[in-house]
Amino acid sequence: MRKISCILVISLALLGTLAHGKPFRLGPENQTNCSANSPAQAPAGFMWGITAYHIPLPDYELYPDDFVVMAQNGIRWIRVDYAWKRIEPVRGEPYDFSYFDMVTEEATRNGIQIIAQIGNGYNRDRAVSPEWTGDLRIGEYLDVLDGYSRAVVERYHGTIKHWSLENQLNLDYYQAWISNSRAHPWSVISKMRIIHTLNNAVKQIDQTAITVLSVLAVPGYQWFIKKMSLIADFDLVGLHYYPAVVTPVTEGFENDVCDLVTKAKSASGGKPVIFLETGFKSDGGEGHTPETQQLFLRNIAEYALQAGAVGFFWYEYLDNPNEPQDRQRYSGLLEEDRSPKLGWFEYGSVIQQYGSEPHP
Repeated sequence: MRKISCILVISLALLGTLAHGKPFRLGPENQTNCSANSPAQAPAGFMWGITAYHIPLPDYELYPDDFVVMAQNGIRWIRVDYAWKRIEPVRGEPYDFSYFDMVTEEATRNGIQIIAQIGNGYNRDRAVSPEWTGDLRIGEYLDVLDGYSRAVVERYHGTIKHWSLENQLNLDYYQAWISNSRAHPWSVISKMRIIHTLNNAVKQIDQTAITVLSVLAVPGYQWFIKKMSLIADFDLVGLHYYPAVVTPVTEGFENDVCDLVTKAKSASGGKPVIFLETGFKSDGGEGHTPETQQLFLRNIAEYALQAGAVGFFWYEYLDNPNEPQDRQRYSGLLEEDRSPKLGWFEYGSVIQQYGSEPHP
């Protein structure tokens, strides 16, 4: 009963934040004037990126020309989900890597590096993992998860050096009971075992690889980072941060961004932080226009630099009118027909202004 009450409180807090568009604060507010830290340029190796294939829906499909377009705009990093559902839709059938072979080859051809996401546990609405995984208990799930993740890393580790582990696993209760993205939530111990399995799959195959813990900035995110740090020696914290989901907050939250980065670093024992996902829809609703998306993008990118983050990834590359989730339907910097929005040009301008160098 206590667990259910706790979950309800967290879910209500999340819904409240989405409604008001304000970031979560889990302790005393950071009083530092973050704007005083504004750098003249990005530090060497700063990762300017974009989420380019997060959910295996047809309208998110990437083609060779997309990589040319991204590279021409200065984007040198993409975050791609190497979706288990696409690789092993039928349990036990041979893995199908054909699509991801193309993605990896075209990105490399255009000088774009990849953060490959593995083990995303969405297996209901907007499934990324095969739906058949929803019926498995934790032991059996870990066995098949290990097989899939090792197969992906083994195939691409010569080219891909950065791997994101799962996707917002700290929000699995909400995703299971409200958004219906997962078949069920996992216990804390099970979450630790999932992250440990994915991290080991990467590190045992490629000891030089960089792993990223994916975490959404909601109540309990610091605790989640601390718990996962006990079981997995990941290298980066990848924050997902949405201060303007419903109410269009476009500026003036730089100290909140600094606060998030400071707390994430502290919770992880001092590991670097990247903004693995942030975005702003431009569906034409009140306050959500191409102009406000453009303003939000510049501001949050600059706030990430001020906060000392080592990377910034926009969510996402393309609009998708068939996307089931409203807030993500029009978050792209390109229209469905690949016409650029104002934010696309703004992102190119930000990258040019602050500099973009390959990660060491």
